[in-house]
Amino acid sequence: FGPPGTGKTMLGKWIAHAVGANFFNVELSSMLNKYVGETEKYIKAVFYLASRMSPAVIFMDEIDALVGQRTDKEEDITLRMKNQLLQQMDGVSRDGSKAVTVVGATNRPFSIDEAARRRLTKRVMVPLPDLTNRIKQISLLLTKHQSTNGRVDMSEEDLKTVGQQTEGYNGSDLANLAREAALYPVRELMSQLGDELGRVDANLSMARPLTLQDFISARTKCKPSVGAHAMDEHIRFAQEYGSA
Repeated sequence: FGPPGTGKTMLGKWIAHAVGANFFNVELSSMLNKYVGETEKYIKAVFYLASRMSPAVIFMDEIDALVGQRTDKEEDITLRMKNQLLQQMDGVSRDGSKAVTVVGATNRPFSIDEAARRRLTKRVMVPLPDLTNRIKQISLLLTKHQSTNGRVDMSEEDLKTVGQQTEGYNGSDLANLAREAALYPVRELMSQLGDELGRVDANLSMARPLTLQDFISARTKCKPSVGAHAMDEHIRFAQEYGSA
């Protein structure tokens, strides 16, 4: 669990890859069926197939939508789906002979039903990137820019400055920031070419190098998407229910 854009979905896929397990991605849209009993059959089939193809990882992105808090006013189809999911998760945890692991990811951990939370025994917060990891990600984004013939004129100190100015940014925010910054040299090139633009085989190598100033300018347009209040909620959940 953790704020959006921190790589929780990627982490779920990496777990399966790291242990050489088959990966099953379960989504709410693929589960729900208007015909009575079909949703439960689908859930049973997923868990049965995973047990037959073990080792396996069953990954549920946005798990709060699948096993959110149950209420008296809930529609019958979603209530049956949640109950069936909980039963199957319980069966996986009890049957030690089957190497099947259920991994869930959520931006709203407090919305998960208590019965599901009990079955998800390891509850790990994926936080926003710290300064070191922000610098690493920006460096990787610049390397990707260079791989497409883009030029970069930024020192290690410039990278550190960008990292310091992007506290509170998640991975997606940093990618958006780098994308916006990379547009400044392109816009200048297009302005310089003017009427010649259609007659010249323009590419990124013709644009000036990307600089620190481009990131500073882009930062006025690309703000962090995670508020301080949301981060406080995740920290509170980690303190109350987290296992790592």
